[in-house]
Amino acid sequence: MCEKQNDIKHKETRFSESDDSVSDNGGLIISKPVAVGLAFLLVLIVIAAVLITYFLPTCPHSVNQKSSMCETETGPPPGSGFPIPTQEESSEQPPFDGRLPTTLKPITYRVKIRPYIDDQDGDKQFTFEGELSFTFECVEVTNRITLHANGLHILFDTVRLRTSDSHSVAILDMTYKRENYHFVTFKTESPLQINTTYTITLAYNASIQTISKQGIYSVNYTDNGNQRYLLATQLQPNYARQVFPCMDEPSLKATFNIAVTHRKTRQAFGNMGVIRTDFLEDGWVTSYFNTSVVMSTYLVAIVVADFECIGQVTDKGIEFRVCCTPEKVGTLPYSLDIGTRLLSHFEDLFQMPYILPKMDMLAIPALIPAMENWGLVLYQEENMLYNESVDSLVDKIGVSMFVVHETAHQWFGNIVTCSWWSNLWLNEGLARYLEGVGINFIHKEWEFLERHFVKEIDQAKDWDSKSRNSKPVIRPGIGWNLENMFDLITYTKSSSLVKMIERILGYDVFFDGLRHYLHKHKYSSVTTSDFFEALNEKAREHGFSIDIAEIMEPWVRQAGHPFITVTRQGNQVHIDQKLFLQYKKDKPNDKLSHMGYKWNIPLTYTSEEELDFDNGRTEWMHMGPAEFQLPPDVSEDHWLIVNTRAYGFYLVNYDLDNWEKLAQQLKTNHSVIPVSNRGALINDAFLLNKAQLQSGLVGLKLMEYLEKETDYYPWSCAMRSSLYMQDMIGNTPTYWYLKQFLKKLVRPMFNSITLDVTSITQFQYQIYEIACTIGLPECVRHASSIFSQLSSEEDSAENNHRIYKGYKKLMLCTAIRYGAAEEWNLFFQRAQEEEENKYQLYEILACSRDPSALQRLLEYGIDVDDFHYIFLLVSGRGNLAHSTARDFLFENFNKLYERMNTSAYSLTWLFAENLNTRQHLAQLESFARSHSDMPGSDAREYYTNIEFLKTNIEWMDQYHQDIHDWLKEVTGHSYNATGRSHNMQF
Repeated sequence: MCEKQNDIKHKETRFSESDDSVSDNGGLIISKPVAVGLAFLLVLIVIAAVLITYFLPTCPHSVNQKSSMCETETGPPPGSGFPIPTQEESSEQPPFDGRLPTTLKPITYRVKIRPYIDDQDGDKQFTFEGELSFTFECVEVTNRITLHANGLHILFDTVRLRTSDSHSVAILDMTYKRENYHFVTFKTESPLQINTTYTITLAYNASIQTISKQGIYSVNYTDNGNQRYLLATQLQPNYARQVFPCMDEPSLKATFNIAVTHRKTRQAFGNMGVIRTDFLEDGWVTSYFNTSVVMSTYLVAIVVADFECIGQVTDKGIEFRVCCTPEKVGTLPYSLDIGTRLLSHFEDLFQMPYILPKMDMLAIPALIPAMENWGLVLYQEENMLYNESVDSLVDKIGVSMFVVHETAHQWFGNIVTCSWWSNLWLNEGLARYLEGVGINFIHKEWEFLERHFVKEIDQAKDWDSKSRNSKPVIRPGIGWNLENMFDLITYTKSSSLVKMIERILGYDVFFDGLRHYLHKHKYSSVTTSDFFEALNEKAREHGFSIDIAEIMEPWVRQAGHPFITVTRQGNQVHIDQKLFLQYKKDKPNDKLSHMGYKWNIPLTYTSEEELDFDNGRTEWMHMGPAEFQLPPDVSEDHWLIVNTRAYGFYLVNYDLDNWEKLAQQLKTNHSVIPVSNRGALINDAFLLNKAQLQSGLVGLKLMEYLEKETDYYPWSCAMRSSLYMQDMIGNTPTYWYLKQFLKKLVRPMFNSITLDVTSITQFQYQIYEIACTIGLPECVRHASSIFSQLSSEEDSAENNHRIYKGYKKLMLCTAIRYGAAEEWNLFFQRAQEEEENKYQLYEILACSRDPSALQRLLEYGIDVDDFHYIFLLVSGRGNLAHSTARDFLFENFNKLYERMNTSAYSLTWLFAENLNTRQHLAQLESFARSHSDMPGSDAREYYTNIEFLKTNIEWMDQYHQDIHDWLKEVTGHSYNATGRSHNMQF
């Protein structure tokens, strides 16, 4: 369920006025001419002040800056011919004032709904009727009952309030506060008394969502050629209020008794099992579910569908079912197998039983997020269903990750819940961390654990090192704009920080702390302090003197992460730290509070002499620099690696001598360095070069050993982290040399693979993707052969359907890229005729290297209102396609503006991060002058991206020539202009 471009908001400067009173007795006396002169001078001063205020841009500055002089401007003054940017709203909001009053404590909800989703329901179709009986305790004297209700029509004449001993309390009125708050308040005639239990009952009705998958929604799907409807719910984060009036905050837990009236042709699913079924007239039934455990409102779930299920009882006695549409029931066994095993494993691992008597996992035929509803987990079909005879190993890994994640939530999120969404990382970060642990249990043969964590860390660092994306893990001011919380910071950065904590404490102590955290806060809600305290309590029992809260506060309460610079003189090591941002001109968001952008950093390290990557030495950086002495037996000629296993959430920069030694070690014997560090070295080197902190040759030299690398992770790091360099040189002869370099590296790996298209590994796919994209002749010939097979009339399930979908797409894309126009025209015709497959066909068509073909595709996109999707595909296919898309956009902008209105501007700014010439700068500036009336938010994007472009120009001036000369030397080739092709993108 998962950012707005960052910009700098001007700070307002206020001047206090000093009032020098003048009185007749003892006051200052001046002559009339002097007074007139002073008045004239005052007018001139005022005019000058106004002009200065008007034309001098205000300066963004941090509270620590002593100077108010601007380093860069965020936009021109009015009348300059350029668009005027608006100021961006603050990223850090004041504490949210939309929380419920603390006067009531929920106890139990009784909810009964009757949904109408069938055509025969007539005017009632896609509506539902509800009845609520809500019992609560009064904890502060009040005459108001405030609940959440969004889109619910409450029938006021049905509202009743009674005490636990059946005394009625009159309700005087009902008022709504809808915008932002979704409050409904019932005013009582007499005050509610402390420690007294009350029950409010009412009836209501509302609409069922047919497009959005929020609250209560319907899904229209086809099963064996027949149209079907189902009903489902998605209540996280704050959509329970769309289904029944409630206290819809995660810390306000209660028990739930749910009943659903539905047609008997369907089955009703809930958090608990059905305990009673009442048969009604006209083919309707009411299914009553058992009372739930104490839980948050967002975990309530209802599904009404004609699904089929298979199931078994776990070895702990839990009834476990997996369900889907009848035609796909054969794809359920894998998720049933791993689901039952995982549930039992986590019970043992956490030393806490799964509390419910049953678990259902349902595959919904719709684009929905996976949702951890307690006892009723919902998945998008492709994230739960696995067909052994059709799907690939990559598909199997994907299903496994989803099932592990949602199963982990049954403890982390359901039993123990974040007290407010600002602490969502306690739910999502821990569940994401446990993906690696769970998959390592069910498929140890995959060797998934180490690669999973370092891949997560790399992805998080990439996202977190751009100020437009970066936010603190904890966001205290978060209100109801909660969708922004479900991002890579909450999931991936958080899980990376959890892994770093595990590395600090050690696996056994960390899991002892996790178990303590669960048992201590069972059925309750928690804050970050509760989590750190539980870890500290167990750490102290094991003899640790460190304070996890003190160590981790800077990591969770400020945006971004550091890079460290390691300087070595003999055996004396000095290390500095600084906030890492990928773009030299980028600056941290000055609206976010921070702690000086310093961190407590665990410096785990080893040397060529020791080669101890697991139990090596550790030093600490405490919010500043650090110095330490290497052991005397470490030779000055040996390399040093800091951040062993790459589990620390920071980048490492060395002096060129150490980088050279590491590159030589990889070429001599790469296996002495763990795969996680091999990938991290390459990743850090290229990112540091992108930030103009290190030579571009470092990453390339580290890559030289890849011709011997048989693990996908370092290859993946190399291709992903070098994308910026590829973008920068993609329109120059240097890129031709880079392709020769890559062909030299990938050819030995490509030729060593004996491919079975039904069981492609991640490494095999990675090698084929690189080889085909850079045009390795062997791979192009292979793709042409596969293309012929896939296009032949003899294409059958046996020789086609078991081909991994990503591999199949790669082969088709390669054939289109290097094939003749006939192939492209064939797919273009299909895209116009096959509505259900058009988006997959657009992906293949966008692979073309022919500008005229790409222009045809873009023109077609305008005609059929698919331009935005097609444009993104084409612009992301490398420099040639990127240039084609950019030229097309500028030439057709007015036409696009007529169709897309101001959203057309957002497409323009997609280019700037890849542009790097002064001609590109002039082109964008000319466009901005021609559209100076663009909205202020788009103008802000324009100026931000102009800075990116200028940064790219600086990079080219500083690094391009050295890269060109080195690649030319190591490849030993002469430039062949006819061999140039577009940049590769993954």
